[in-house]
Amino acid sequence: MRGVLILAGRSVFGLLSGMVLSMAGVAIAWGFFVFSGSQSASIWFVLLLLAAGAGSGIGGFLAWLKIDQYDPGTAAVTAFVAVVAGVGGAWSGYEYGAYRTAACCDVSGASISLSPVAF
Repeated sequence: MRGVLILAGRSVFGLLSGMVLSMAGVAIAWGFFVFSGSQSASIWFVLLLLAAGAGSGIGGFLAWLKIDQYDPGTAAVTAFVAVVAGVGGAWSGYEYGAYRTAACCDVSGASISLSPVAF
């Protein structure tokens, strides 16, 4: 029973810390974008994607880090894999949401695009 509780606790902590650090990453990316003077929507998009993905990856990594069995090399590789997986998840989430279409309420059967970002 103890193992199941540890697994559940680490999972919940990973989800919560991933969400918090992802939103913190978005706020930091917003600050970089605004105060850099850039006006490119592509840079804004990339900054948001990388910051949100890196924050969620780091949050998940911290939840599963075993401090008592700390090996710097293994931890660095695991952190890198977690950040890459977080950025990949952010990208795939964008791709899933960006290209969905929904049937409109119009009788003609027109569809509308649900893209969150317009370039």
